[in-house]
Amino acid sequence: MAQKDFDLAAAGGAVAFLLEMYNLAAMVKTLAEHLDRAKKDSLLEVKAAAAKNRWGDIAVNTWG
Repeated sequence: MAQKDFDLAAAGGAVAFLLEMYNLAAMVKTLAEHLDRAKKDSLLEVKAAAAKNRWGDIAVNTWG
């Protein structure tokens, strides 16, 4: 398992973090195309839970 640390107080770190999240979302979308259709209800529950935690709701202090 890989882990990256981001300095969200620095503009470059915040941009790198958002880029990684964008890439992760694209990867998840691709993987989702290969999932078992019978698990659709379970995945919808996960999607609903994730919708409560949108990135736009997270305030990041970049002024340090």
